[in-house]
Amino acid sequence: MVNPSVWLLSAIMIFASFNSYFYFSWFPSYLQKGRGLSNAEAGLLASLVLGGGAIGSLSGGLLIDRVAQLGHDPIVARRWLCGGAFALAAGFLVLALTWESATGLAIGCALSCLCAMSTQAGWWSSVIEISGRHLGALFGLMNGLGVFGAMGSQFFFGAFADWRKALGYAGREQYDPAFVAYVVALLLAALCWACYRSFKVESNP
Repeated sequence: MVNPSVWLLSAIMIFASFNSYFYFSWFPSYLQKGRGLSNAEAGLLASLVLGGGAIGSLSGGLLIDRVAQLGHDPIVARRWLCGGAFALAAGFLVLALTWESATGLAIGCALSCLCAMSTQAGWWSSVIEISGRHLGALFGLMNGLGVFGAMGSQFFFGAFADWRKALGYAGREQYDPAFVAYVVALLLAALCWACYRSFKVESNP
């Protein structure tokens, strides 16, 4: 498989999954161990972040469609809207980490999730566009590759926290440096979208 669109969409899914699965699993633990919150407080703020992701998933497609309806090339619109959304997600995550308040952190992370998840409709549209009669197989391949990002996220954050603990760090100093990896993943997803061009699988360039 030499189609660059397939490789870029697969990479985007890997980077996006690496970021999103942190919130699905480790984020409540981080709030408790890194920010000193109770289980109930951590659950409430984690729900706020996931709520931001849900809003992004619902609104992203509407925004892309609206831009296309204004006469813009839909492929170019997806490329720049999705790339810009991932770049904004990285910026909001960096901003979130500057807040001493756990509530401020959660709001920043919710905005980051909203931006990152708003790209889902654009990713789906691009997969449909290039796959033709191979949609089922290619969606399964590209979406399945996201498992590597999801698994990597789970392993990385836990291993990083253990390593920092062994060095004598605790609280935010133990956990916060790990977020650099998630910022980088979001920026790499933005870069992949900026490089994306739509090449149909049955007519490789």
